[in-house]
Amino acid sequence: MDWLTRVTISCFGLSYAIAWGLEVARLLFRAPVKLGISVAVLVAGLLAHTLFLFFQARIDLSQGTGLASWHAWCLIVAWLLALATVFLIVRSPKLAYSPFLLPIVLLLIGVAGRVRDLAPFSRQGALSLWGTMHGLALLLGTVGVSIGFLAGVMYLVHAYQLKKKRGPGRSIPLPSLELLQSLGERSLLVSTALLIVGLVSGIVLNLLRSTGPRPAIEWSDPVIWTSSVLSVWLLGTVIFQGFYKPARHGRKVAYLVVASFLFLVLELLLVVSVNHGSAETGTPTDGSSPALASPTPDGPSATADPPEPVEGSE
Repeated sequence: MDWLTRVTISCFGLSYAIAWGLEVARLLFRAPVKLGISVAVLVAGLLAHTLFLFFQARIDLSQGTGLASWHAWCLIVAWLLALATVFLIVRSPKLAYSPFLLPIVLLLIGVAGRVRDLAPFSRQGALSLWGTMHGLALLLGTVGVSIGFLAGVMYLVHAYQLKKKRGPGRSIPLPSLELLQSLGERSLLVSTALLIVGLVSGIVLNLLRSTGPRPAIEWSDPVIWTSSVLSVWLLGTVIFQGFYKPARHGRKVAYLVVASFLFLVLELLLVVSVNHGSAETGTPTDGSSPALASPTPDGPSATADPPEPVEGSE
């Protein structure tokens, strides 16, 4: 299984970039590109991506955690969105889903490469029930908000094309406005529920990790109150849509899901910038020091062996 170590971020990142270029040429510029070629390149990238995560998980499990870092978190979100892209291409080959989905996948892969040197999440939090619930809910909630954002952007593009009365040969082939509106509403509802679960489980985890009257993370921490503001915003948006029917029609849904995504991006930038949840920011209650992985330049992290002594050296 040593060949797995040769699978790097560059492998599947390049495959996704090529697949995106082929789909843009096929759907937007009507180039004579076979659908099978785009699908094959995309599936090859997804396979390499899966193998990379599998090997990363093996390394992390040997150190007592499993894919518990911001590096892995970004790659898992990218993997889920890439999987959704494959599904949508096969299901609706004539519609331009991939030109909108794949740029977010590539962006997440780029962010993962930038944060690979950050310390992993604390072992105590990663292995606990509340910690797992916290991370999983936030991960799936992020995927939901991202899908809602894409549905909102596609809705606005489609509405613009209809307003300009562009013909089939001059417009981007997109799903109907009704379908995009429904997708935006559902993704907003599901992602709101997931992110609230993530916030509540994170609060419980913080209480459980407290040492005496002092919490593991201060309640005045920017990550906590910005997460609370984001949850209140999403919940207020859902309630507003439920009671104010005009907000569920036209461009209003698209604007709401786009604004929610931008709000989430700002929140994630803050969370990653302070390395929230890592072994460096969290203090284990058992007094043990977390084992940190030594990252390789472009591949999965691995624990480095101590260097051999050189003969004759002082």
